[in-house]
Amino acid sequence: MALGVDRTVTGSINRPAGPIPGSDDAALIAAVADIDLARTPDGPFAWANPSTGTTGVIGYVAEEQRDDATCRRFSTTRRDVFGRRQFQGLGCSNDGERWQIINLSPGT
Repeated sequence: MALGVDRTVTGSINRPAGPIPGSDDAALIAAVADIDLARTPDGPFAWANPSTGTTGVIGYVAEEQRDDATCRRFSTTRRDVFGRRQFQGLGCSNDGERWQIINLSPGT
């Protein structure tokens, strides 16, 4: 009896909208969204993900409107098993509650 590949299609799993709960991106965007820029406009702001041990410091946050969304540009460090790195990011929310990272790229 020959072994073969079963090519039966059983369905698919849709990718979740926004960061996966418990991920470092979810912890980071939650920290960015929670900053009260009216009370404390200047950083640094610490963030952490206890489930992975990743930590970081948000250096600055600037809010802007884009179409129907409130967005925040930010810089952050991320310290994890790969070391310490710097990132520039943009996160947005259409409803003021669900925030999503739109862009997160290595930066200085």
